[in-house]
Amino acid sequence: MLGHHVRLHVSQSAMKTSRIVVGVDGSPGSHRALAWALQEGARRQSMVDIVTVVPSEGERSSPPTDPETTLADAVASAQGLTPDSAPPMRTQVATGTPADVLTRLAADADMLVVASHATTGIRREALGSTSEWCTRFATCPVVVIPKAFDPTTRRRPSPPPT
Repeated sequence: MLGHHVRLHVSQSAMKTSRIVVGVDGSPGSHRALAWALQEGARRQSMVDIVTVVPSEGERSSPPTDPETTLADAVASAQGLTPDSAPPMRTQVATGTPADVLTRLAADADMLVVASHATTGIRREALGSTSEWCTRFATCPVVVIPKAFDPTTRRRPSPPPT
C-alpha cells in the first residue's frame, strides 16, 4: 500500500545489546586484534568482552603466565590505539582450549575477533590454529586480524616501493 506507514516502538530493554568477543594471549597480534575490536566496539556502540584463556593442565606447553597481567597489558597497549570514546569493556579469564572457549563464549555475540598467528610445522599440527578453528566452528561472524594490520590506520601498511 502506498503511503501506509507503520510505527514500531521497541523499548530499550527489548533491544539486544551488541557484543564483540575478542581473544588475547599476550602476543602482539592479539594486541592488534584487541585494538581493532575496541575501535569497532566504539563505532557500533558495542560491549567488548576481552577474554584470555589459560590452557588446562594437560594442554600447557610452558609455565602459565599470569592471566590478569596478560589482560592488563593487552588493554593498556590497545587503549593507546583506540578513539577517546572507548566502548564499555569486560575482561574474563577462562580455562580450556582457546578455540573451544572463544567459540563457546561468542555463541550469542555479534562477532568474534582473533589474531592470525604464523604458526607452522609441528606446533600447528599438534595444536591446530585457533583462528582457523574459530572460523570453522563459531556460530557468529569471525574477524581474523592479519599480522600486517596497522590499528592506527585500520589497514595493511603500503608495500615497499619496487
